[in-house]
Amino acid sequence: MTPQRWSQIKNLLLDALDKPAPEREAFLNIACGGDRDLRREVESLLDQESDLDEKPLVTDQRMGPYRVLRELGRGGMGVVYLAERDDQLFEKQVAIKLLETQLQPQILVRRFESERRILARLEHPAIARLIDAGIGTAAKPYFVLEYVDGVTLSELLRSKKLKPKECLDLFLKVCSAVSYAHHQLVVHLDLKPGNIMVKPDGSPKLLDFGLAKMLDPITGEGGDPTVMHMRILTPAYASPEQKRGEPLTVASDVYSLGRILQTMLPEPEGDLVNILDLALKEESQERYQSVEQFAEDIERYLKGMPVAAREDTLMYRVGKFVRRRKWPLAAALVSVASLIIGFSVAVYQARRAEQRFNQVRQLSNSFLFEFHDAVKDLPGATPVRELILQRAQQYLDSLANDAGGDNNLKREVAVSYRKLGEAQGLYYEANLGKRNEAQVNFKKALDIFEELARKQPYIPSLQGEVAITTLRYASTLDEKEALEIDRKLAAKLEPIVKRLPQIQGMRFALAGCYFGMAEKLVSNKKYPEALENYATASTMVDSMVKDFPNNPEWQTWVSRVAKRMAAAYINVPDKSEQAFASLKKALEVDERVLARQPNSPNAKMEVAMDISYDATFSARVKDYDRAEKQYNRSIEMREAVAALDPRNMRVRSLLASDYVKLAGAYRLTNRPAEARRKLEMAAKFVEGITDPKSSADAKQSLKEEMEKQAGK
Repeated sequence: MTPQRWSQIKNLLLDALDKPAPEREAFLNIACGGDRDLRREVESLLDQESDLDEKPLVTDQRMGPYRVLRELGRGGMGVVYLAERDDQLFEKQVAIKLLETQLQPQILVRRFESERRILARLEHPAIARLIDAGIGTAAKPYFVLEYVDGVTLSELLRSKKLKPKECLDLFLKVCSAVSYAHHQLVVHLDLKPGNIMVKPDGSPKLLDFGLAKMLDPITGEGGDPTVMHMRILTPAYASPEQKRGEPLTVASDVYSLGRILQTMLPEPEGDLVNILDLALKEESQERYQSVEQFAEDIERYLKGMPVAAREDTLMYRVGKFVRRRKWPLAAALVSVASLIIGFSVAVYQARRAEQRFNQVRQLSNSFLFEFHDAVKDLPGATPVRELILQRAQQYLDSLANDAGGDNNLKREVAVSYRKLGEAQGLYYEANLGKRNEAQVNFKKALDIFEELARKQPYIPSLQGEVAITTLRYASTLDEKEALEIDRKLAAKLEPIVKRLPQIQGMRFALAGCYFGMAEKLVSNKKYPEALENYATASTMVDSMVKDFPNNPEWQTWVSRVAKRMAAAYINVPDKSEQAFASLKKALEVDERVLARQPNSPNAKMEVAMDISYDATFSARVKDYDRAEKQYNRSIEMREAVAALDPRNMRVRSLLASDYVKLAGAYRLTNRPAEARRKLEMAAKFVEGITDPKSSADAKQSLKEEMEKQAGK
């Protein structure tokens, strides 16, 4: 192309862009006259919305072992040339993409490295393959790509040679390429007819990943959409969130594909209208959530089957059935009435079965989320919680074998297993003392969540579910194994939370990791290291209260971390002052919660825990009068909860502990008769503890105190 020709094209293009889209056709008819080549060049650039800055032509130039032959096209991120390899090793024509050089050098290098990494991981028959990459003269980065001999989809559509069925078949091949890229965690972000080449055999090749982003495997979001100089997009095909500079996901490419299909089928009919409407929703979460879903609906349309984009009704299904079988039905006209009646009965029965399935599913969710959450904080609710969750699990187990690819149902089953495990043996909640059963259910939940997260790496909430369930599972393991799990999970979550602090679940899981590590270190009497981890957890939950003030769970964790931190301080020489200060912080939080929920057994148990800790700390500093008073206060509160909820193994274990410690205080103040009575009370509660580990710990404490009394 000569400079004069380029100047002519550019001037026409500028004039065309100044005019509204409806007037451009008439303008080009007049301006281009009979010069069809000129008209084709201008229309191609209009499709691409090319960068119109003057660029020197590259002729008779080499890039590595490649000799440039001619220019193929220009775009927002660079110029593409046809070249051939002529280093005598072998001959091959290629396309060389020379990146835009007007960007700042550091930006250009980052863009080059990003696109090189993206292209290198893509190997698909419908994606132009990366052959080589390098830096040419004047420090210009370039890519050597597979040369596609064909026409752009824009040119093919202008020829009007494609029939609707051929358009849909071609579009499905494009969807296959985009879906493959998404599974490689690459989102294209510049899908348009000008970036799709069609070879003479009708197969497409997807081009130009210059704006592509790598998807974060946790959040499913790509890159930084706010960097303005990198936001070179095509408005006609860009998604609303691209134009608004919001986080981008695979749904952005779904929207662009919808615009492409709209261009290919300017007058869609029937279900295609519904399919396009769903693909082009303004809000990304309302569209198809994957290219596979989009393509599957088109395939169902082509087969005459019901599509997900349209409301499913009996008449709609019957109509689809009849249209799919219209010739056999016509041939069997004599029996058509009985056939339709029989089919209607079958459909009715199928619909009734589906309704029963959904009713069971809804009932299980009512047990799981409505009934359970409504009673979990009521006095004496522990056995009721177990019954409710067992019923929910029975319902969901009955559906699990039919779940197939229903990921939502699998997620519900996983949540059910986790909630049941929490009721059975989550240490910091009212539980039934069934730690072994809890471990089994936590593991079931974890396996399902991990499977779902592998299948859907772009859904961040699933990664959060995996992290939280991992912590629940670790809490039922031996300390050494649990500590290793906590450390590995914390290392994984640290960079994610740093980058995405707005995701509450991730921050909660990370704080839980540090808290869990501290707990295990305390058990091994490594108090200084434990205090470091408690301090990290404390900082995190304090910041979460500040950032998310309407979530009451964070208030509970502020208190929980503070009191456990106090228990570590009291075991370090000269740290009793810090222990009482940390405990005071916990008590202030718990008393505020109890004032709001005066009948909540969990709120009462947290305040009782603070008082019991105060008693223990007082005994450590030889203030036995205060220790006795505080132990009795704690026992009174815990016995009130136990009377209403006798199967709550946590309260039984804590009551046994209080009685043993109070007996120790009496022994140290020379009151052996009272000490023995308290040990007898402790023994009654110990015998009723069903959890093997809690029971063993309580019996050991009781045995040690009895030996001390006998020795005295």
